[in-house]
Amino acid sequence: MWYSSLIGSSNPVSREITDIQILREELYIRPGKYSQVVVRYLLYNSSDKDYTDIDYGFPVDYLGGGKEHENSAPISDETSESKYVFGWHDDYIRNIAFSLNGKALSWKPSEEAIYQEPPLPDRKNYQADEDGQFWYDLDVSDHWMRITYRRWFYTRFSVKKGETVTLEVRYALRNQSKGPVYDFNAACDNELVYDLSPASHWGDGTARELLVRIDASDIIQDRGMSITGLPESSLKQDGANYSCLMKDFAFRNAEPIRLCYDVFALGDALELLHHRIPADEYEITSEKELADYPASNLSDLNFSTAWVATIGDEYNKICIRFREPTRIAGFALVNGYHKSQSAYLNNNRVSEVDMTIDGESSGSIYFYETVARKTYYDNNDYEPLYFGNMIGHPDVYYYHRVFNREKVKKIELEITRIHPGAKYNDICLSEIIFFRDIWPDDLDKISDADEP
Repeated sequence: MWYSSLIGSSNPVSREITDIQILREELYIRPGKYSQVVVRYLLYNSSDKDYTDIDYGFPVDYLGGGKEHENSAPISDETSESKYVFGWHDDYIRNIAFSLNGKALSWKPSEEAIYQEPPLPDRKNYQADEDGQFWYDLDVSDHWMRITYRRWFYTRFSVKKGETVTLEVRYALRNQSKGPVYDFNAACDNELVYDLSPASHWGDGTARELLVRIDASDIIQDRGMSITGLPESSLKQDGANYSCLMKDFAFRNAEPIRLCYDVFALGDALELLHHRIPADEYEITSEKELADYPASNLSDLNFSTAWVATIGDEYNKICIRFREPTRIAGFALVNGYHKSQSAYLNNNRVSEVDMTIDGESSGSIYFYETVARKTYYDNNDYEPLYFGNMIGHPDVYYYHRVFNREKVKKIELEITRIHPGAKYNDICLSEIIFFRDIWPDDLDKISDADEP
């Protein structure tokens, strides 16, 4: 199933303008967490007639469900963006821009939202397993996985007789994830769809030349990328760059271009911090802390400060009490004292933490659980920590609450094992950053009648 929660738009009746030919289309795609798309059409008015105020609609396609179908989303342990956020959000398509010969054109989006065939499955098609979770039957699931939604953006321009113009469209599209968009795993797989067929309404429905360029610099290279909709014989690869040049390309029956690729799920730390729970919504306390290094340093978003505590017969416990019961997506635990390399190496770091949520054990956190992290600690390496590199940094551990959606009142973290530093016998942590679970509260109000 697809996990993006998006809406489509109504499909306009296209006007055929046979007098205006597409001499060349250039399509540039840079897939990533937000995929960058640039389309340039070289249009030629071969007639002796001026075409003024052409109403032009450009479709942006994506995968997912719409707000009108929000109750059709399965409520299961499967994590997804659509499980958290229903309906259209302005940041799904960013930086939309139209220009003609380099001059910006005004535009507006469609106001209506409909879905394309095949129709979105209804809740009655779900099947409940013995644990009460709901799943699609196989036939419905096959349809769901290939539903493409569309939102139209409209502009207006003119092409005089005999004139050649360059029409350019730019936008950034939120990735269409087949995995949780807000998950804290290392990577998630994505798919981008670009439909070439709407350009068939110009001229004779062909482009004298079609150039497609794909810059795959932002994806995980060792996992590769699959490309369909372009002939393999014309597709060339140079490192992370792909290109395909075709002559007399017929748009009408062209398959959509589909890119399947992996990106790091967290991607941009700055975007992740937008979901941070402010420190005034909880209280954080600890045992045996040093006066100059209080627990409040754990929530100041400053990697140069740290919570430092002495070691006694038992290791220390950190307690987080939320002022109101709060759903959390998880948290980032920043290990060590990152004021400087010497401060980091001279002080002890944490290697194991036992966690309790509202009085129930929730397992342990191990900073040694990967070979790369173990090598990092054993070799006493030091990598400076910044917001820009906190994603994937060996001293940052991400804990994600996948299956439990209840609101949280108290979290206790008990440090049970440390990695010794060179000089001081203490415990150091730099930060604990909590992230908000954006599951809508009104979902709790769905009555039994809404269930299948």
